Amino acid sequence: MGYTRAKFTNTGFNSEIKKRVLLLGIWNTLNSMKFGITLLIVVAVLSIIGVIIGEVFHSRYDPFRSLWYQVPLSILALSLFVCLVSRLRSILKLAFGRPTFKTEAEEIKRLRFSRSLTLQGDGFERRLRHHLKGYRLNTLAIPNGVAITAVKGGVSRLGSLLNHLGLLLLFLGGLIISLFGYSVMHYGSPGEIIRPPGADFQVRIDDFRIEYNEKGRIKDYISELTVLRGGDEILRKRIEVNSPLRYQGFNFYQASYNLKPDTLRSATVEIRDPENQWVTTIKAPFQQEISLPNMNLTFKVDRFLADFKLGEGGRARLGSNEPRNPAVLIEVLKDGEELYHQWAFLKFPEMHWVEREAYSFILKDFEPLLITGLEVTTVPGGFLIWTGISIMSLGLVLAFYFNHRRIWAVVRERGDHQYELTVGGVAHKNAVDFENEFKTIVRNLKA
Repeated sequence: MGYTRAKFTNTGFNSEIKKRVLLLGIWNTLNSMKFGITLLIVVAVLSIIGVIIGEVFHSRYDPFRSLWYQVPLSILALSLFVCLVSRLRSILKLAFGRPTFKTEAEEIKRLRFSRSLTLQGDGFERRLRHHLKGYRLNTLAIPNGVAITAVKGGVSRLGSLLNHLGLLLLFLGGLIISLFGYSVMHYGSPGEIIRPPGADFQVRIDDFRIEYNEKGRIKDYISELTVLRGGDEILRKRIEVNSPLRYQGFNFYQASYNLKPDTLRSATVEIRDPENQWVTTIKAPFQQEISLPNMNLTFKVDRFLADFKLGEGGRARLGSNEPRNPAVLIEVLKDGEELYHQWAFLKFPEMHWVEREAYSFILKDFEPLLITGLEVTTVPGGFLIWTGISIMSLGLVLAFYFNHRRIWAVVRERGDHQYELTVGGVAHKNAVDFENEFKTIVRNLKA
């Protein structure tokens, strides 16, 4: 029994070791700069592919909400988190930690920039403080002298930390939008109601119009919207391009417009008698009866098809929503009863003339009923994205406009008011600028 217990314990110990080795390997992989850069390239390539699928091919499939995009993005966010945690302590120590002293002159002489000087007179520390303005000085008493350390621009070390944190928030925000965000196009005409999913309110489309400038070019697209809750009007908003309606986390953007393919405002028709001796042009509102001159008859534009097609059994149908073959069905009535009807085509005016009847009709123009295209979105991770961008901007400022510079000095008394000064320093970056500054400091100390 004792042997069996020992064997079992050894097996459990080996299993625990293997588990720790595996976790350490995963941690080191996620913490690898090479792995992080590779993942960043992969996500960038997938983003380009996603844009091509969505924009070039006009696919309804949203690649940014698919697993093949979400999984690499999640791993990249996890890698950034591991890098952030791994470097947090050392970066904070460099930026705000206690100063380190070099108490031996030989240590300082091994630095990239160093000089040894002999100073005359007292007050060397005051002189050093004067020539190191902007540096945070600390002193340490050592046998027969003093050790000095001076630090400037330590906050620049936070630049990489903030950039990692900003990127992490940026990717987390994008992941949250990908998982829980909502984006869909709604097309509607005045009077129609939009019901966003999961919302306790509706949005009514009151009006849509296109404004033109003096040259006849499109100036703006405008929709008038009203927010409703329980039948009560809560808010009215005029939206246009780049000026959306925002309400309870939902955004309503003016994104597009179209014409209603089976309805119009009015049709301009040319009316002729059978002998072509009498012709007039009338602008007829849709589905409204209009009296025909000199006869006890009326007519109305009863149907509209933006793209006329013949279906099964020779029945007229809508081929598409585009105005490729606009046509109107005109009914001629007497005492409210239909006498005959005729299809009139904008692009083929000679087709479907009615023989042996009092009047025939040619479609000259039509005024479409425009429908607005609203992009309705929710961006649950938007706050994280804007926070990440702000943090990254601050990180870039710290990284590029500040430079961590450190100077060490050892001063030892030689007698007769003479002191031996050994001074040296290093800079985190911009070594040339620091070299010029260091030479200026040394020159001023010698003066």
